[in-house]
Amino acid sequence: MNREQYNVIKMQLEREKEKVLAEISALTREKRFIEQRKSYEIQVFCSRSQNTGTVAAGMLAAPSFSPERLKDLDKKLGKAVEFIQRNERELEQLKEKERTIDDLYREHERQRQDKENKQEEKVLLDLKMALAVR
Repeated sequence: MNREQYNVIKMQLEREKEKVLAEISALTREKRFIEQRKSYEIQVFCSRSQNTGTVAAGMLAAPSFSPERLKDLDKKLGKAVEFIQRNERELEQLKEKERTIDDLYREHERQRQDKENKQEEKVLLDLKMALAVR
């Protein structure tokens, strides 16, 4: 693996990581929005039930409060968390790939350097032998 290939692979991995991080960011914003919405729904329900001290049956049936809406928000929240976790796992896999590529490149560079050093030693030895023969 030469330097150019290494740079191309690293750039691809960086783009993938940026894409995954953008998805995580968007999903986190959506999760926060859903949590705020759910909190608001619960707060509205609690404030209306505290005014009278009891919850009237009509309050639960009113369009301002719906247990189905809370269940729907919980479901959306669960999906958002699931997608965030999936993207975080994907990000960890990308980081692992990046570490592997870095290790491979370092190993390749070390081997190339060793080979270059051996070649230099061989040339120096040949030069010394040529000078010693004269």
